[in-house]
Amino acid sequence: MNETTQKFYERIQEELNLKDIKEAQKVYRFYSALKGMTKIVSEEELQQLFKMALNGEALISEDRRFKG
Repeated sequence: MNETTQKFYERIQEELNLKDIKEAQKVYRFYSALKGMTKIVSEEELQQLFKMALNGEALISEDRRFKG
């Protein structure tokens, strides 16, 4: 990791009160993925998907999943 990238992650770590650089990297990757998702689905749909994930709900019904 170069110095600029290191400083970037250190700043994320500091501002979000994270344990270490690895956590900062994970948070940034997650944030980047969310930004990309907002180009695919609306904010409301994203919130619904997030709720479903938090509640451990299946995205599709069990009987309709691909069995391969």
